[in-house]
Amino acid sequence: GTLYALVSSPVRCIDEFDDLVFASREAWLRSARDALSDNVASKQLLDQAIWAQIIKTAEMATRFGKFGAATSAIARLQTDLRCHAVGENHQEEKVDIDDPTGHAHWEWRMNLASAKLLWASGRNEEAWRRIQHMMTSWDTNSANLNSMQLEVLCLAGTWAVETRSLVSSTIIHDYLRPAAKNAPDRDASAATAHFALGEYVARLYMDAIGRFESADWQERERVAAERQKELSDCKKHKRDLELEVKNMRDPIKSARLENLIKNMKKSICHLEREVKK
Repeated sequence: GTLYALVSSPVRCIDEFDDLVFASREAWLRSARDALSDNVASKQLLDQAIWAQIIKTAEMATRFGKFGAATSAIARLQTDLRCHAVGENHQEEKVDIDDPTGHAHWEWRMNLASAKLLWASGRNEEAWRRIQHMMTSWDTNSANLNSMQLEVLCLAGTWAVETRSLVSSTIIHDYLRPAAKNAPDRDASAATAHFALGEYVARLYMDAIGRFESADWQERERVAAERQKELSDCKKHKRDLELEVKNMRDPIKSARLENLIKNMKKSICHLEREVKK
C-alpha cells in the first residue's frame, strides 16, 4: 500500500516545467525498481510508474515548449519498452490498450504523446498521419471506445478544425460527435468530448451569423430580392402576352408577340438561374 501510494502520487507542476523535478522523480523510481528487482509484483508496479512518469514528462515538456526534453522522454520510453519486451520474452495474445500491465497500453500512450509533440512543434502533417494511423485499428463509431481512443477522436477533430483541412460535416460526424456520443457518463473524457463538439458547433453558428450580417451578404440579399421581383414581373407579363396572342386575330401582330414571348422565356430562364445562385 505504501509503495503504491508513493509511485502513484503525481508531480504537481502546473504553472511551469522544471525538468530537474521530473528527472529526480524518474531517477528515484528507477532506483526503487532496481532495489526491488527480486519482487516481481513490485517491479511490475514500478515499471508502470516509471513509464507513467516519462509520459507525464513528455506531455508537460510539450505543453511548455521544451521540445528537446519531450523528445528525449519519448526516446527513453521507447527504449524502456523494447528492453522490457526482450527481457520478459514479451508476446501479448490479446491487445488491450486499457490494460496498464500490457505493452499495448504504453505504446499507445507513447504514440499519442509523440503525436502531440509533433503537432506542438509545427510538424502538423506528421502528427496528423500518426493520429490517423492510431485510428486504423478500431471502429470510431463503436460504443465501446475507451478514454484514450476518445481523446484521439477529440484531438483529431480539434486539429482538423485548426487547420481547416476537412469540411465541417466530416469533422462533426467522423470525430467530434462519435467522441461525445460514446463517452461514458461522469467521466473527464465525456466533458472534454462534449465541450469540443459544443465549441465547434458554436463556432460554426457564429461564423454563419457573421456571414449573414456582413455587408456583402446583405448586398447579395438585396440583389436576389430585385431579381426575384423582376422574375415575377416577367412571368406575369409573359402570361398577359400569351393571353393577348390567343385572342388576337391579326396574324402579323400575333407573330411579333409570339417572337417577343420566346425572348421573354429566355430572359425568365436566365433570371431563374440567377435567383438559384
